[in-house]
Amino acid sequence: MEKYRDAQRELYCVFVDLEKAYDRVPREELWYCMRKSGVAEKYVRVVQDMYERSRTVVRCAVGQTEEFKVEVGLYQGSALNPFLFAMVMDQLSEEVRQESPWTMMFADDIVICSESREQVKENLERWRFVLERRGMKVSRSKT
Repeated sequence: MEKYRDAQRELYCVFVDLEKAYDRVPREELWYCMRKSGVAEKYVRVVQDMYERSRTVVRCAVGQTEEFKVEVGLYQGSALNPFLFAMVMDQLSEEVRQESPWTMMFADDIVICSESREQVKENLERWRFVLERRGMKVSRSKT
């Protein structure tokens, strides 16, 4: 960014926020991304076993629901989550194939930069398409 400022060149950036990023990761996408990233099958199966047996209840003032299976999303508070989410995002970024100077990612934050507004809009639309095709969603109010 400093190089653009020093050269007095325009640089446009959009900060992308994902709605409930960890809660929306499809499990099948997670298994696919783990395998594509080269994770040994025995470790994929360990994570699958951990997730496929997950059940929860919802508590409120009038009681709690019956137990039900959770079929999408990553566990809240698990030390493994950042690595699993990063693996999914890495595979998705491969699919987008940016033509802009750069895209930066950290956890569930994405920053798309380009020298033109049009290119930023195109890249944002590419990201939105890839994410939504996988059941994830760009927060329009926070992006």
